Amino acid sequence: ADLRKQGVSPVELTIDAGFNAWTRLLTVEVTAGFTAAVSGDMVLNAYVLEDNVAGPQTAAPAGYVHHQIVREVLGGASGTAGLIPSTTVVGGAYVQQYQLTVPEQWNSDNLRVIAMVTERRAAGSFTMNVADADLVAVGVEERSLGALEVFPNPAADELYVRVPDNGAVERVQVLAMDGRCVLDTRPLGLGTVQVDGFAALAPGAYVLRVQRGGAVREQRVVRMGH
Repeated sequence: ADLRKQGVSPVELTIDAGFNAWTRLLTVEVTAGFTAAVSGDMVLNAYVLEDNVAGPQTAAPAGYVHHQIVREVLGGASGTAGLIPSTTVVGGAYVQQYQLTVPEQWNSDNLRVIAMVTERRAAGSFTMNVADADLVAVGVEERSLGALEVFPNPAADELYVRVPDNGAVERVQVLAMDGRCVLDTRPLGLGTVQVDGFAALAPGAYVLRVQRGGAVREQRVVRMGH
């Protein structure tokens, strides 16, 4: 992909990847803009990749970290056909939008999108160009809880959350850095609440997700060892 981007191609790709952390909806819009008139059987595709995924590896120590894990092929195995005409025009722009609900097990902080245009030939396929983009947060500010106080952070044992106006906290989740939900509680009380079970977690970094009504906020927290 990097070598292809260094070459000269008749098509330029732009990616707009918006991710809503509340709904976990990923919307990817890919634009293939042609700078020359070319003919062929051309298809567009986009891939969702995740980096920094811990997992087993043959003949490697524990905790091996994998990169560029293909989580989803948005255009399917064969790509999106019929979008790009068999003969393009100079200045022609062909736009495709994909949507994906991202599972909570995936760490959205480590996701990115790669898009490419491929020409299918009898002897195989030829990648005409490729582009990549990180996810951009959308739809979060208007649903925010506002100021959120988490203390102590780092925490050796108990962790507490305080929301503005001493309101009620409906749900508190703790996510591992790989996206797994390791705690899911519905605390009782107003203003300041304790995150039950946090002291039992293994030392390390986590993401704290606090929900109240239709609003949500996330903050990184650290569980210290003794």
